[in-house]
Amino acid sequence: IIYYKKVLIGAYTMDDNINIAICDDDEIDADRIAELCGKSEILSKYNVNISQYHSGEDLCNAKEVYNLIFLDIKLDNMDGIAIRDHLRISQPDALIAYATGYSEYATRAYGRNVIDYIMKPITLDKVDEVIHTLMLEHSINKDINIISNGNIVNIKSLDIIYIKAEHVYSVVIMRDSKYLVRRTMNEWEQELSVYGFVRVGKSYIVNFRYVSCIDSSVHFINGECIPVSRLKVRSIKEKYNEYAVRFSRYM
Repeated sequence: IIYYKKVLIGAYTMDDNINIAICDDDEIDADRIAELCGKSEILSKYNVNISQYHSGEDLCNAKEVYNLIFLDIKLDNMDGIAIRDHLRISQPDALIAYATGYSEYATRAYGRNVIDYIMKPITLDKVDEVIHTLMLEHSINKDINIISNGNIVNIKSLDIIYIKAEHVYSVVIMRDSKYLVRRTMNEWEQELSVYGFVRVGKSYIVNFRYVSCIDSSVHFINGECIPVSRLKVRSIKEKYNEYAVRFSRYM
């Protein structure tokens, strides 16, 4: 059995908008990152605003509020470590992914607002990994419109504990309610996989946020438990372990 301290981080909503800043004094490298963001399948679901800065001073003085900042470690006027420290004040909710050609700064670069240290040349897979981490770190509270009992209902992904298949319907178990929805598990899985939801069998999708432990079942902090496919137990535990480690600095 593996146990983890429950991590419930306050979520905020991006309202389907994601603001990204790229700070690199090499315009070619900055354009490359912007191009890859444009190709990201995850980002394609959002209204993405990308701004480029070619000096650390301009980024630190920016009035726009960013969710994610791709930052070079060595700039002509400021180094990335100093910029990181400044951004903790000027952009307290922004997460930083260093994109650099200098590996020797990696141990100094990490901090509470840093989620990755990427070596150039940057690839699309690496950009998608950073975006996925952004989703998990900020636990974006996605608005979802469903039709239940003939009514359109707006629910928040943060409030979903798990989803259960029931014939051609699915039952959405919330913190304080539940809804019967005509939507397939495959559709739910595609929509929620980047928000910490994992399919644990043919009939269940769970929100790791509410999981207390995993053995041959998934146990939730409200006392409920659901079965896990025997073929998926190991991979689900590994995914849960990755999820818990990702949030370890909040424990």
